[in-house]
Amino acid sequence: MVEGLPGSGKSTTAQWLYHSFCQSEIPSQWFYELSGNHPLSYSSDIDKISKKLILKESVDLWEAFAQSTIDDSKVTIIDSGFFQKNILRMMSMNINRNDIHNYALQVEVMIGKYDAHFIYLNSGDAETHMLKAYKKRGRRFQDALVQWSNSMEYSVCNGYMKVSGSLAFWRDYKELCDSIYRKFRLNKIEIDVAKEVWPEHYTTLSRLLGIKGYDNVNNSSAFHGKLSGDYVMRDSDFAVNIKERLGSFSITNLLHPLESESLMMPNGSNDFFIRGHDVSLRFGEFRRGLPEVMEVSSSWNKVNGRVFDRIGQ
Repeated sequence: MVEGLPGSGKSTTAQWLYHSFCQSEIPSQWFYELSGNHPLSYSSDIDKISKKLILKESVDLWEAFAQSTIDDSKVTIIDSGFFQKNILRMMSMNINRNDIHNYALQVEVMIGKYDAHFIYLNSGDAETHMLKAYKKRGRRFQDALVQWSNSMEYSVCNGYMKVSGSLAFWRDYKELCDSIYRKFRLNKIEIDVAKEVWPEHYTTLSRLLGIKGYDNVNNSSAFHGKLSGDYVMRDSDFAVNIKERLGSFSITNLLHPLESESLMMPNGSNDFFIRGHDVSLRFGEFRRGLPEVMEVSSSWNKVNGRVFDRIGQ
């Protein structure tokens, strides 16, 4: 399990773990936070469920996951499945903290029979981290999280409003997560991500998990001058743009509105994946050295199977 505050690097770390296990020839599966098949996602009508029923449904999700989804022959990587998908929802509904702790204990018992590791990306002071995340990810990201957190029953009951109220919400959430994490008796790996020394963090994870760390240096020199340009989705006017800066490529507007630009990482001949997302890009039909087609695959249904044609030069 990989957990932490928004912007702490959960999906990027989970993605790095997945590629590291694969590179170490250890079969693995990664359930990406936005994956359409994430086994710990609530049903679409979750907002209509009572506080009592959401606790029961959360336990049921974990029971189903433990019984049918976990494969003893594979490493299963769960991105944001425990804190962010479940605990965050419970706190936002203002569910009693003792009930949340009891729920967490039930989950621990269910997965305790497996060789489970809890990787906690600890951002330090929550308010400082979220201010940094708001600044780094832009105003749309900040406005969306402020509006969402302010509208939650927990914030309304506590009088949390505007940006300051949002920061207080995330402070309380992290305090709750910290208290649950401290009580867990699973194999725990805590990474101090307030210190953004990711090569050191990855070295630590490699050593503790006994794997060969994936080298995700963005070496895209073979594609220099070939990918940049505009691509439009077939049977649509939806367009994306690929830019090249200092030998690295990024793509704009492909993902959700809160991330307008995403870094592309090379993954073999003609293939890339987007850092921190379970989204792969394959370029084909090269003419005069330039790709004419970009195919997208992902466990995230919104973009899976989309095909884009290059426009212009």
